Amino acid sequence: MMGVVAALGASFLVATSVAAAGGIGGRPALPREDEPRSESIFIHSIKKGETVSDKLLVSNNTDSSQTVLIYAVDAIPSNTGAFTCKQRAEDVTDAGGWIKLARQEVMLKSGTSDIVSFTITAPKSADVGEHNACLVLESKGDTGEISGNLRIRTRSAIRVALTIPGKLHREVTIDSFGVTQDNSRQNYDIVLKNVGNVSADTDVNVRLKSLFGETVYANGGQYPVLAGNTLELSFANDKSPFFGGWFTASASVAYDKNASRWGTSTPSHLVTVYAPDRVVFIMPQPLALIIMVLVVVGVAWVLWYFITKENRRQRLLDSWRVHKVKEGETLESLADQTHGNWKQIAKINQIKAPYVLKPGQIVYIPKVRSQKASHTSR
Repeated sequence: MMGVVAALGASFLVATSVAAAGGIGGRPALPREDEPRSESIFIHSIKKGETVSDKLLVSNNTDSSQTVLIYAVDAIPSNTGAFTCKQRAEDVTDAGGWIKLARQEVMLKSGTSDIVSFTITAPKSADVGEHNACLVLESKGDTGEISGNLRIRTRSAIRVALTIPGKLHREVTIDSFGVTQDNSRQNYDIVLKNVGNVSADTDVNVRLKSLFGETVYANGGQYPVLAGNTLELSFANDKSPFFGGWFTASASVAYDKNASRWGTSTPSHLVTVYAPDRVVFIMPQPLALIIMVLVVVGVAWVLWYFITKENRRQRLLDSWRVHKVKEGETLESLADQTHGNWKQIAKINQIKAPYVLKPGQIVYIPKVRSQKASHTSR
C-alpha cells in the first residue's frame, strides 16, 4: 500500500517509497524478497509483547549538508479515509509509540545516505489486527514557507504497517454510491467501508453505460482502505455523451478477502462487491439539442404531409364509387364515362405505367355527373 499526500495543520506530509529526488527521503533498508511491498513500507507481523528490529535508509538529495530529524508518529485516516500521519506535537497513542529509534538526528552531506536502526515492541495489551505508524523525516533547519496564515514545512513519511496475529478478517462494503451533475459534468461519489481489522487493497471500478449496454465512461483505480475505516472517492466525467439521454451508472470494488494476502493482481483471489445501479439522465450538448430539434421538426413535417395527403385521398374516395373493370375498359374510357380525369383515377387507385386495367379488377371511379353539371364545370 502507498501513503497518500495529505495536508495537516501547518505542515505538508509526503509519504514516499524511495529517497525523495531533490530533497530528503528514506526507504526500508532491508526489503524482503517474499514481500514486494517491503521495498516501500515497513511490514511486520508482531506478537503481543514481542520486539522486532529493522533499519531505515535516510538520503540527502539536496545540494547542501542537512541535519535530518527522524521521529515516529501514529498513522491515521484523513478526512476522506486515506492514509496520513499525525503531527509531531500530537499525542502518540498507538503504533507510533511502539517504535524506538537508535538515533533521532542524522548529519548528511549532499548526495549521501545513512542507515538508522530501530526496534518495534508491541505492548501486551495491543488489540489483534492491524496498527499503523509513520517514520517521519524532516530537515532540522527548514523553517518553512509562509502561505497566508500558514507556515508550510515539508516532511517525508514512510509507513510502518504492523499486524498483531489472532483472528484476522477483512471485509469491504460499498457504503454508498451516488451520481450528481454539475453543469456538463457528472460526479461519481463512492464510499468504501472496511469492517475488518486489517487494511484492504481494493480495485475500484466506476462505469457509465447506455441503455444498449455500451460503456461511454469508465474510471477507477487501486486504493487502500484502512482497517475499521471508510474511504471516500470521487470521479468526475466532464465529457458528456453528445446526444445525452438515459444511462446506467455502476460501481464495484474487488479485494482479497484472505487477511494474510495483499494486493489485487491475482483475479482468482478476489471477491467483488457491487453497488446498486443508478439511472442517470444527461442533458444533450447544445449542438446536439439543435440537431434533435431539427430532426423532430423534420419528422413532424413529413408525418403531417403524408397524413394530410392520405386524408385528402380518403375524402375524395368517400365521394367516389367502387367499379369492377369489364373487358375492354381502360382508364380513358372510365374517365369518359364519369366525366373525370384518367390521371386522377390512376393516382387514386395507385395504378402505375403502363396504366393497364384487367377484367375483374376493382377500382374507384367518380360518381357519374349529369351533362349539365359537366358542362357547367367546364
